[in-house]
Amino acid sequence: MSCDRGATPRRATNTAGYLLNERRKHMSVKVKVSYTDDQELAGVIRLLAPAVQRCKVPRLQEGKYKRAYIELQVEEKQEAVNEA
Repeated sequence: MSCDRGATPRRATNTAGYLLNERRKHMSVKVKVSYTDDQELAGVIRLLAPAVQRCKVPRLQEGKYKRAYIELQVEEKQEAVNEA
């Protein structure tokens, strides 16, 4: 199952790639999801969609529960300090 994300509009950035007047701190989070049917996984992905970077579902799965690995990219806003 792949995670589709829509294109985001471009905003004004400075030469370092930061949004003007903002600095971003990135954090990567990995989540292991156990589920019984594909609709459950789709619901979880829909809830996490703004932050989903990658979703991996192993091909061979045995037992009652299936599993998926979701990688999230979380950005934390921090106000930029004007350096003189």
